[in-house]
Amino acid sequence: MTSSVKSPTNQWWGEFKFKKDEILSWDFASLEVAVQHQDKEWCVWHHHVGDFEKEQASKPAFRRSMDASIRPESYQRFVFTKTADEMEIFPNLPDRNVVARPISPITLMASQQVTLFVGAILWFSGRLKGNKESLFEVPIRRLSDTWFGPSPRVGELCYASRTHAYIDPSHITHRTYRAIVPVTIKNDNKKDPLTIEKISVPVTMLDLYCDGNGQFWTNSINLTKEAGSTHVQIKVESARRSPYFSSKDSAHLARARKPDQSHLALRAYDMLFS
Repeated sequence: MTSSVKSPTNQWWGEFKFKKDEILSWDFASLEVAVQHQDKEWCVWHHHVGDFEKEQASKPAFRRSMDASIRPESYQRFVFTKTADEMEIFPNLPDRNVVARPISPITLMASQQVTLFVGAILWFSGRLKGNKESLFEVPIRRLSDTWFGPSPRVGELCYASRTHAYIDPSHITHRTYRAIVPVTIKNDNKKDPLTIEKISVPVTMLDLYCDGNGQFWTNSINLTKEAGSTHVQIKVESARRSPYFSSKDSAHLARARKPDQSHLALRAYDMLFS
């Protein structure tokens, strides 16, 4: 995490200091997660709520407790010779690409381009201060697996998602568990339209930011379907060039899990669109 936050009073992520045996818990409505600090170990437990009635649009409920009876019988234990009393809690993007299915199919006409705003469910992650690797991480909302590719043998395991795929970013509802991914699609074919029923969004290639309003964003992706080609050109834009948020006013929270060093790649058409 490149931006450290000393006080967790205005967001759910940042640096949290624990007393011995203290339990910190977060309730996102869709996920309840708790962390306890002890002399030589960290204890972590979580619970997904399948059918929750109210989505948390603002920050989750946050509590501190010294009541050890709230710890369940089964939980994760991370044991050390000695532990410090601080942990960094931070959001992260999914560890697989997301197959976003627009609620209504989209047809991009010949020689046209459009920017779609697609949501990606965030993961709740924790790591010890000074460490680069996460101690634990869990999706804030339960994710469904899906296979995406031209055949059962060619493709990749992804997460499935439904999206409004808004064109106007002002229509986006702020969610504390979701990042917005700007995806610009260009149809270079001068004759044929491009129908988009599903799109594989390569979120593992993206960095995560939080703007001054608490909205999570990624850097933009450009996808170009060239005429007469079976491939799609992928370009990951720098956040410094984003027209949707200012990188100067934003916190850089997580680096891409699988960064594309060249920022330019080609993928088969049926590995991105369907």
